[in-house]
This record gives sequence, C-alpha cells and structure tokens, in this order.
Amino acid sequence: YQEGDFMQKVAAVVTLTPNLAAFGLISAFVVTRRLPWCWAFLGALLVSCLCHELKDIIQEPRPEGSFRKGPGMPSEHAAFGAFCALHLSLWVARRARCAPAL
Repeated sequence: YQEGDFMQKVAAVVTLTPNLAAFGLISAFVVTRRLPWCWAFLGALLVSCLCHELKDIIQEPRPEGSFRKGPGMPSEHAAFGAFCALHLSLWVARRARCAPAL
C-alpha cells in the first residue's frame, strides 16, 4: 500500500480476514474442546488446498495491473467466504426449531 493512504491500510487489514478466521476457529477449538470447531477449520483448510490445486490446473492470469504473481482464479477469499456462509447456514438449519408449514 502507499504510505499515508488510510483506505489502502484498511484494505490491507481486510485481506488478513481468512487468516484471522482460521486463528479464531483454532482458538475456539482449543478453548472449548468442541470438535465442530476443528471440523470447521479442517473444512476451511481443505477449501484453501482445493483452490491452490485448481489454480495450478486452470492457470487463469490475474487482471491487468495486479501486483501479485501467479494465477488468480479461483479466488481463495471468495471460496473461503462461500465455505463460511454454507457452513453457518447448514449449522443453523440443523439446529433451527421451526413450526411445520401449513
């Protein structure tokens, strides 16, 4: 990021979100010793590994002007976000106590 640009500093911190989420999942498992936290972390790790393998297979170049090297698709951030949304949705659906439909 450019020195002195506040929004670029915010964007740099936001890119750490998957790392912070993984750390949070591991921390939750260590503190509570509940196995679902471990499964969630392993699922996130599997998604990350799958993205790396797909990047090697697909070899889609990054957009013009990108500062990063290597293939850009599939996006690990998007895959991690989709995994978290699906995992949370399934967790809520499994525990929801809904009245039967009329």
